[in-house]
Amino acid sequence: DTIGYCGSFEETISLLRRKVVDQRLQNGSYELSEALEIIQATAEEIKEAIVCKGGRYDI
Repeated sequence: DTIGYCGSFEETISLLRRKVVDQRLQNGSYELSEALEIIQATAEEIKEAIVCKGGRYDI
């Protein structure tokens, strides 16, 4: 399932975040504030899933 092509790790994370947010928001009708909370929660989940150790990312 190709969602896009990226030139850097940061671009990959950005694409992943957009895809996950889109999937979560498709399941219902949300107020703007609720959608923003979903976007922020998704960004936090992705940040917590990535740990940088000695210059290398552990996903």
